[in-house]
Amino acid sequence: MAGRRVLVVNEDTELMDRLEHAFEAAGHDFELLGALSAPRAIGVASKRQPDVIIVNADMAGMDGFDFAKHLKKEELLKEIPVVILEAEPSEVSALKSRQAGAAGHLPLSV
Repeated sequence: MAGRRVLVVNEDTELMDRLEHAFEAAGHDFELLGALSAPRAIGVASKRQPDVIIVNADMAGMDGFDFAKHLKKEELLKEIPVVILEAEPSEVSALKSRQAGAAGHLPLSV
């Protein structure tokens, strides 16, 4: 049986691969789920109920900040912690993450 479920939302599958290797190297038992867009991630999250969602801030269409805001409005999903990854984090983007309801804001260089 898998441990915690982690949903990774990013247009580039390379991040998912890097995170999968990082979790394996750390010896943690995680089930990694992936979605290439925020709308798809909402569907995956509704069906699979991940323990945490890691989302890229800079995505086409619905970005990571809007995704977090949307999730926090959904009764079934609002308690899932969201961590926003950003290529060039700043004080402004950290504040934007908190205002969107994200639990964390980290640099994208995982």
